[in-house]
Amino acid sequence: FDLELIKQNYERKRPDIVIHKRGTNKSNLLVVEIKRNGLVRNTESDLNKIQEYWFEAPLNYRYGVVVNFISTANTPLQLLENKNHGV
Repeated sequence: FDLELIKQNYERKRPDIVIHKRGTNKSNLLVVEIKRNGLVRNTESDLNKIQEYWFEAPLNYRYGVVVNFISTANTPLQLLENKNHGV
């Protein structure tokens, strides 16, 4: 159980939430980025970050989600699937 996940080889970048098995990249299932009242450009930046950092080898997370908790509207949820996972 990791309370603070920091990827040393990724310029100390880290997602907000991950679901994975420690010690192996074969079981990297889900990476989540969360915003509170985030601007559209910020959530788009998080979508790009998931694809650039977490979907690429050697990490190869299978899914990525960006959640933007907006206090004045329905909360949009954007789910990404890594089409290259397992290739």
